Amino acid sequence: MITRYIALRFLFARSDNNFFSPIALASFLGILLGVTILTIVSSVMNGFDSQLKDRLLGVVPHLYVEGSELDATQVESLFGTEAIKHITPFMAVEGMMLTRARNHFLEIYGFSEDLELMGTKIHQAIGQKNQVRLSHDHGLRLLLSQSVARGYGLDLGDPFYLLFPIMSESGDTVRPKMYPAYLGGTFAFRSELDSYVALAEVGEISNLLNKPTGSRLYLENVLKADEIAGLLQQEGLKVEAWTERFGNFFRAVSIEKNLLLVVMLLVIAISSTGIISALTILIEDKKNEVAILRTIGLRSSQIASIFLFFGGFISLLAVVCGLVIGVISSLYVPNLMAWVSSTFGFSIVEGTYFSQIPIQIRFDDLALIATASLAVSFIAGLVPSLRAAKILPTDALR
Repeated sequence: MITRYIALRFLFARSDNNFFSPIALASFLGILLGVTILTIVSSVMNGFDSQLKDRLLGVVPHLYVEGSELDATQVESLFGTEAIKHITPFMAVEGMMLTRARNHFLEIYGFSEDLELMGTKIHQAIGQKNQVRLSHDHGLRLLLSQSVARGYGLDLGDPFYLLFPIMSESGDTVRPKMYPAYLGGTFAFRSELDSYVALAEVGEISNLLNKPTGSRLYLENVLKADEIAGLLQQEGLKVEAWTERFGNFFRAVSIEKNLLLVVMLLVIAISSTGIISALTILIEDKKNEVAILRTIGLRSSQIASIFLFFGGFISLLAVVCGLVIGVISSLYVPNLMAWVSSTFGFSIVEGTYFSQIPIQIRFDDLALIATASLAVSFIAGLVPSLRAAKILPTDALR
């Protein structure tokens, strides 16, 4: 108790030379600024990560079982009722779209409209507008992204051809086969999927290519995809998890975020060196007081605690203020960037699939930022505090 009282007296008492105050203030502002920027950067990176996962994993299968239609009873017997959100018929085939302008690679997702569309990201992307359904004489009804349809000058009902690689009956050779198709609608997933994914009814694709339909599984926890895929493979099924295609991408996003956090923690560490200077000057300024405190019975550990509390109070105040300012600033980042865009005609999200900067504040990240910042500041204040504990009263009062 007495150590905290003395530390606060040292902190708020006015000194004649007042040497340490500007350095302590600079250290406080440095830590505050570092924590604020770290909070904003973390919130923005979390926002992009969450939006990308939501847009990609809301469309692509969490698990794709090729060539086998699973039923709910079969899956529930393996994983229970809580692991799988829903199962629908599905196919994924690769082909080439042939138009008068040029050719374009497509990955065609065959889905079941009556079972899958309602309430999903696909349904939200397609909506009820911009759709047309012609007779089967016009070929396969295919839905393309708005960007691809616009880039190739296709309107609703416009015909084109699809080229698929077809395996011979002997399985020795692959030959291309061309099928007629028409633009039956457009969608916008607002992700990289727009550049190559097309949609068609799974039954039509299956009949066209004479291939059995598979199953797409939506999981309650997408992070368990590899575990569930392994169990399905043990049942003799051919399974592809979302991590096989997009796992490296999300790992790269995570690594980028962690590197930014490390850089900002280094900035905080540099700012924390001001605490070393502030404590060193304070110790020199209060050397006589320290000697008197030692003579009246304070132990070395108590002397060290006084200066540790002094540095810790500055750090704690800076971290708390930085977190509060960072969280509030993060909430206004989209509005700020919208103002910058309208005022100066400049937008950092221009040319991307994002209309504004996404923000997601995670309390576990805030706790990590606070803990790491306080730990760095504590280590910075430890050396001068231990030096103060070694001051001998006879030397200081001589």
